[in-house]
Amino acid sequence: MEINDKEYWDKRFKEDWEANDGPSQTMFFYNLALTKLPQKISNEIEKQSLSILDWGCAQGEGANILFEKFGKHGNKIVGLDISEEATKKAQKNYPYIDFRHTPLQRDQDIFGVVFTSNTLEHFKEPLAVLKELCRHADRYLIGLVPFQEWPRIQEHFCTFNYSSFPSRLGEFFLIHFSVIKEKSKYWNGLQAFFVYAKKSTRGKLSRRLLEKRDLLVDVMWRTPVVKYAYKCLQIIRYEGFAVFLRKLSKKVKKGVAKLLQMAQRLLLSQTMNLSLPTTSNRYDVIFFAIIDWDFRFQRPQHLSTRFAKRGHRVFYISVSLQKQASYVSKQVCGNVYEIKLPYKDESTIYNTNIQDGSEVLNTAISTLFADFGIKDAISFIEFPRWYPLAKYLHQEYGTKIVFDCLDEFAGFAGIDGDILAAQEILLRDCDFCIATSTRLCEILKQKREEVAIVRNATEFEHFHNLPPNKLLEHINKPIIGYYGAIAEWFDTDIVEYIATHKPDWNVVLIGHALGSDIGRLKKYPNVYLLGEKPYSDIPKYLYWFDVCIIPFKLIDLILSANPVKFYEIASSGKPVVSVRIPELLPYENLAYLCSGKEEFLKNIEAALEEKNEYVVNKRIEFARANNWDSRFDEIIAGIASSYPLVSIIVVTFNNLDYTQRCIDSIYEKTAYPDFELIIVDNGSTDGTDNYLKALQEKHKNVMVILNGRNLGFASANNMGIKRSNGEYMIFLNNDTVVTRGWVSGLLFHLQQPNAGMVGPVTNSIGNEAAIETDYMNLSGMEMFAENYTAKHRKVVFEIPVLAMYCVAISRQTVEKVGLLDEQFSIGMFEDDDYALRVKKAGLKVICAEDVFIHHFGGVSFKKLRPTERQRVFDENKKKYESKWAITWQPHRYRNEKV
Repeated sequence: MEINDKEYWDKRFKEDWEANDGPSQTMFFYNLALTKLPQKISNEIEKQSLSILDWGCAQGEGANILFEKFGKHGNKIVGLDISEEATKKAQKNYPYIDFRHTPLQRDQDIFGVVFTSNTLEHFKEPLAVLKELCRHADRYLIGLVPFQEWPRIQEHFCTFNYSSFPSRLGEFFLIHFSVIKEKSKYWNGLQAFFVYAKKSTRGKLSRRLLEKRDLLVDVMWRTPVVKYAYKCLQIIRYEGFAVFLRKLSKKVKKGVAKLLQMAQRLLLSQTMNLSLPTTSNRYDVIFFAIIDWDFRFQRPQHLSTRFAKRGHRVFYISVSLQKQASYVSKQVCGNVYEIKLPYKDESTIYNTNIQDGSEVLNTAISTLFADFGIKDAISFIEFPRWYPLAKYLHQEYGTKIVFDCLDEFAGFAGIDGDILAAQEILLRDCDFCIATSTRLCEILKQKREEVAIVRNATEFEHFHNLPPNKLLEHINKPIIGYYGAIAEWFDTDIVEYIATHKPDWNVVLIGHALGSDIGRLKKYPNVYLLGEKPYSDIPKYLYWFDVCIIPFKLIDLILSANPVKFYEIASSGKPVVSVRIPELLPYENLAYLCSGKEEFLKNIEAALEEKNEYVVNKRIEFARANNWDSRFDEIIAGIASSYPLVSIIVVTFNNLDYTQRCIDSIYEKTAYPDFELIIVDNGSTDGTDNYLKALQEKHKNVMVILNGRNLGFASANNMGIKRSNGEYMIFLNNDTVVTRGWVSGLLFHLQQPNAGMVGPVTNSIGNEAAIETDYMNLSGMEMFAENYTAKHRKVVFEIPVLAMYCVAISRQTVEKVGLLDEQFSIGMFEDDDYALRVKKAGLKVICAEDVFIHHFGGVSFKKLRPTERQRVFDENKKKYESKWAITWQPHRYRNEKV
């Protein structure tokens, strides 16, 4: 069952629609839309008794609101929804309205008005849906959708922006558009209300003006000044002149440079709908490729698609560099986006020192990070010349660098000689290094001690079940087959020797012929050069091969190679005849390995006569065990091990519901791949102990410490510190909810010079870390956190005290400063004390504006009677002042005068 299909919505309407207040939410949106519907259009609908289709009607509450508004004027109301479960309930509740669940019939189901509320965001291509709905509207198409929704709800596949609403849809023109901000428990973000009208209902003058505007935009859209001017006009038209002046004044203060950057961003926003990840506990992958996505499906694509299947977004950086204004993105499959970066001229990465155009590239990649809300990320490099850009990302965003070394790059024709120097720098600075073969690993270890071998593999099912077909039925058997690159390492002599000595055999070669001397094979009638074929079709050709060959020259490049085709062919069980590539020597029992063309021919003869099913099955089992999924697991584990372990220490005392919410947010929002969660319970009596035991069974990285009584905040945290293994520790209250990028964000600032402790900003705390917030619920909090932290990226300030509702600190600092002072019973003042100790050790106490944590605040202390709470405060204050021989200074909010 997929999100948003018929089965999915039938289940929703049957099980939890009403429990989640769906009917009330529907009525809220429909009433909101009707209040924004221009009176002139409303009057026309009434006077002409236009029929209305409520498209995506759910259980009919909205259709009933439309009926109450227009039904008395004779307007026919029809409700349609994909879910039969929903329309059955709707028909039962509102029998005077016609409800349907069957698809609309083109050229038959025509309505005066097509109305839709909060449905289009459930489609991956909403513009195509809008165009289709226009076919069923005779006069107006009216809709309401979430606007600038970042992050998105899981069911929403699209984020709408100004660029999402073209001025024209075929015969329909956009005649009304407004952005609505109305706070409600049903929706805390913005909504966009739009009305399209068929051109026959519009005046000729306004239509001509719109058409001229469209022409102007089409001709001049690439000019930054025009784009910015157009944006200004949009703001004036849709939000008012006063809002425009207010926004303009802010921009002017930030300077012309900032305005030009905004213009560049506007260009990008017109070409694509951008979104945040639907899976927030996976880091993004900036995949610095060695080949373009559509060149040939090999190791880069196999790894990229597996990252994507595991919930990671992959930004696959093209090897082609374009002379253009900004980056261009294309979604090639699932969570994989191919990115073409701008450069000072047209080039490729193979022979380009990108340091020469670093400013252009750095700006473009930073824009990519901003547009896609990238926080946790790794740079996955497959060609050394990408290193300067990966280094920039490491310095600017803290991204880890992974080097996946596929080949001996110096062996490629057309690659500049300084590639080895570039590789040496990359080897020195990368966080995790992978080699695809033993020989390659030995070469890399001359410059770097730790190198993991992760060989190539096969997509077993793709090559195991070969589909019968007629592609090569015109070629007589036996067929000796090869597929893959036909380049300078391809040994044409071997193929020519086969063709001349065995004229009754047919040789089929599949692949681009780049840099090889394969042209001389064209004269042989038994040699077929078929060119490149799609990866999806290779099994169809493999089906016809009687013997597969790997005829390579044993140059340095091949001596270090691990041929992926060997694993793929083995998946089918078919025999392989190959030169003696070192990586294949351990598999002499599975392949026919040769020295010289005479032995190559002899081994093909033996392979054609092969009748040993045992060997066939051994090849298949070998391939099954060497699949891309298992290889990917090795890589994921290696990447995680390159991160320093972080110990998250949470102290609990009752308040089970808050604890559950906190722990859920940790696992839902923490993309940092290597952390342990240590939970110390101070004698809870509300079932917390049972919940924590179950949690420990569920997650391997959870450690639970159960105290029989309340030992206090400091003592419990010290227990967690003593049991922790992390290089870094984060003390986190159980009445918090974390947000995307929180661990990596805190650690990024903690690794700056002289940083002792780092904490986030929050909605509720009694000092300068508290900021103004406007969200009403946790759903709104997510959107607020994304916007606020993006605007304040890398902004920090020194703060007198970090309240320990969320504080990151290194083990090195703890060893230097010591444990929390346990004399502060239960809680209060241990954070003042520790901040002062960190400062006296010559370290900084830092508040990070680009990390936001929601804090309910004082949940445990609020259960104490006011007199008891005051007593604890007074006693601990006295201890603090006595210990340091100073008068405690009350905390202040930001901007509060002394």
